[in-house]
This record gives sequence, structure tokens and C-alpha cells, in this order.
Amino acid sequence: YDVRPRDGMFPVPPFAPGREVELPGRGTAFIRELPGPPGAPVVLLLHGWTATAGLNWHTAMPLLAQRYRVVAMDIRGHGRGLRAPEEWTFAAAADDAAALIDVLGTGPVIAAGFSMGGPLAEELWRRHPGHVAGLVLASTTARDHNGPILKTALAILRFAFRHLPDGVFSSSWVPQSWQRSPWLRPLDEMVHSDPRLVTEAGQACGDFDTRPWQATVDVPTAVVVSRRDLLVPPRNQYAVAAAIPGAVVVGLEAGHLAFITRPQRFSQAVADACDRVAAVISGPVAPTAVGIGL
Repeated sequence: YDVRPRDGMFPVPPFAPGREVELPGRGTAFIRELPGPPGAPVVLLLHGWTATAGLNWHTAMPLLAQRYRVVAMDIRGHGRGLRAPEEWTFAAAADDAAALIDVLGTGPVIAAGFSMGGPLAEELWRRHPGHVAGLVLASTTARDHNGPILKTALAILRFAFRHLPDGVFSSSWVPQSWQRSPWLRPLDEMVHSDPRLVTEAGQACGDFDTRPWQATVDVPTAVVVSRRDLLVPPRNQYAVAAAIPGAVVVGLEAGHLAFITRPQRFSQAVADACDRVAAVISGPVAPTAVGIGL
């Protein structure tokens, strides 16, 4: 499951080792993980819509692993994530994460979510409070990630998936096309995603609303605000921090796709946010990462 650069191709970022994990009664999950120091707190990373654990967190994972055991899962339908016949919902995805925590035996984790992963981390806390010791919410909002154009496109796609035969939508042609373009080779990881489930996840991002219960969050929380974000307005990100009691803000001078465009800066902001949460949970920790350029 390691994705490695290929001769003549645009280099694929180095990903942490990956493996499959059976979740009883649910299916097969896929995770990437780094062990961290012995006895280190556990950070569970939840990626954004259409991404995968490897793509979203390839730079952040080695940095975080200096202080934490790091586990990043492919969310159901994304990449090599769990497949299921039922509709994609935040509740089901949160239950997947809780089942993974049980199987790994990590105890309560710091759940760190980017974009779609933010409300998913919150839903994990809401449905399984004993599994979450703290939250890190990056480049996310409490409601309606989707603009009108995206909403229309997702509705059309979902209609097609419901009414056309299985197999009509296949990504099997994509690798041959991408192999002719060295600049698109890093997207090879996304070929494994399930188009139906990813479409349903996109619609769920537009419908899900954490505002009615955000004020009840009772674990240490840090919110990473991407201040140059054109997809999720910074004011919406600041509103998440304002709604959660005691939440702290970590600023990130970058846009929504900082994990691609400014990966070191993104990774440092996530690490700083995890450190702030960990300090409240168990006392101060030394700063992560020396020598990673911004």
C-alpha cells in the first residue's frame, strides 16, 4: 500500500506505511500509522472530502510522530476506506472511527479533522465521548461546506448513481490517462475511491450542521484557521472556535489546500494545535518539530 515515486513521473509524496484493519460487523478499514515515542498520546487524523489519509496528512504525520502515536484512516468510500451499501452519513463514518479506536485499543484519542474531517471529529466526540480526549479542527466550518454550483453537481451525480446500472461509473480508465501527465501522478491515490460514496459524502457536507450542539463540546479543542481560505471563509472557521467553550485558535497563513500548497506550514499549525490540546489534557509538552521550514 505504499505509494512511491515512479521513474519519469512527478514524485508522489512519501506516505506512512499502510495496512488493512477489520472492524467487526462493519468491514475493512485502511489506515496509515507511525508509532511515535513509547507511551505517547494518540492522534487520529481524519482527512477532507475527496482526499485520503496519505494525501491530506503525508507531511504532518512524520512531524506529529515526534511526539505522538499517529493513526490516519481513509474515511469510508475514500481511497481504500471501508465500503458499505448504505448511504454515507457522518454518523456511520464516526462509528467507523470509534470501531477503529476499539480495535487498536488506543484509548481516548486527540481527533484531528481537516475540512470534512472537522465535523466528523466532532460527531465522533458526540456519539462516542469516551473515545475522544481532545479535538483539533482545521479549515472547517459548522455548516454548509458547499456552494450552489457544487450542490447542483452533487445532486445530479447522486441521481445518476441511483438510477444507472452499477459499473457505469468506473475510474479504471484514469491511471492510463494520468500516466501521460507527470503533473497529475500524485492523484493516483484517489483512483481507489468509490464515486457513489464520495458523492454522498459531498452532499452530507452541505447538509450537516454542528451548530445546535457545538456549545456542549467539553474536551480541549484547538481550531486551525486558514486565513487565506477561499473555500471555507475564515469568518466561518473563527465561528467554530467561538462556539466551542475554551477553544483556542491557531492561525495558518495559507489557503484551503495548504496541505498541498504549503505542506510544512500546514503541518506545523496542526502540530501546534495538537500540542495545545495535549497540554490541557496531560500537562505541557515540548514544541514539536525543529528545523521544518515555513
